[in-house]
Parts: sequence; C-alpha cells; structure tokens
Amino acid sequence: MVARHPELRGWGWQNAFDPHYQLTAMVLKNRDNYRLIRWATGEDRLAMMDAAYNSGLGSVLQRRRRCANTDGCDPGRWFGGLERTSGQSSRRQAGYGQSFADITNTHVRNVMIVRRPKYRAYWGE
Repeated sequence: MVARHPELRGWGWQNAFDPHYQLTAMVLKNRDNYRLIRWATGEDRLAMMDAAYNSGLGSVLQRRRRCANTDGCDPGRWFGGLERTSGQSSRRQAGYGQSFADITNTHVRNVMIVRRPKYRAYWGE
C-alpha cells in the first residue's frame, strides 16, 4: 500500500501507530476498494467497500462469485445478497465470540443500519 500511495511515504514499523498515517491509510484503502467495486451502486457499493476494508477485497469477490452461483442471490446487492454467501469461516472463533463471516456481516450492518441514525443530522438525511 505504501508503494502505491505517496501520501504514506515515510510510514514504517518505527511509526506504525502514528494516527496521521493510520487514518490516511484507512481513507486510501476505502477509496481504492470503492473504485474497484464497480458492479454495485449506492448503499450496496458502500456496504461492500466496508466489508472489503474489514475482511479484504478478495473476501468480497469470493462472496460475489458464490452469490452469482446461488439461486435468487443478486451479486450486485450486499443486504440479502453477498451478506448471505460468505466463504469465510462460519465457526465461532476463540477470542472473538463470533465467526469471521459474522464479524464482517455484523460490522457492515452496524455501520450501515444500526448506528446510522446517530449520524443522520450530520449527513443531512
């Protein structure tokens, strides 16, 4: 990631926890994922971007392939689509309390639905 983004030049193990670099990397990673997820629009694209940040773009692409091969699943939709077709472990992971698939799904749902009302006034919704 550092090689692709000049904004991160100088970031390394010696300053791995520098919030300037961490927040910059987060924004750039989300922007990269959003640009790559061209098959979805609106809320679904944002949900997939969040899932990609959380569990990797490869995981989202895997979900998309599984969804495309599942009757009634729309690979352009997150909710009711890709969220149901994870290839991630569905076994509860020690120390996490959830499976990796559930962690990704819960995070996206919390960001996009559960906690969203708190930010409606800020976003003018």
